[in-house]
Amino acid sequence: MMDLDHFKEVNDLLGHPVGDVLLREVARLLEQLSAASGTPVRLGGDEFLVLLPGADWATAEALAGRICTELPGLASKLELGVPVGVSVGVHLFDPAAVPLNQAYQEADVALYAAKRNRGCWVSTRGLRELGAREERP
Repeated sequence: MMDLDHFKEVNDLLGHPVGDVLLREVARLLEQLSAASGTPVRLGGDEFLVLLPGADWATAEALAGRICTELPGLASKLELGVPVGVSVGVHLFDPAAVPLNQAYQEADVALYAAKRNRGCWVSTRGLRELGAREERP
């Protein structure tokens, strides 16, 4: 799951038509980056999700890293004059074992951890490992 950083400023300063152009370009970028194995979906506003059926952690985290590398360049190419970044939350789940709403909540937790820590992406795997380390005496 991902959302754009500073998207509100794009809409407020440059207008919604420019924000719409940015959203379409982000969707194209996600389609290009995930074409081999994923399906990008716009959830609403500036929030997107990329479904990667059967992906492992390395694949999902590598895609998150590529999104973080490519998206700022896209925003720069559009010459918006507003620095646009991205925050990504990575979560893997087995749809046969975990309800979709629970998986969504887990990805959302990772997304907001990325925002809070001003890192581009955070995986729930990393959050669990961090939690395990913090609980040890």
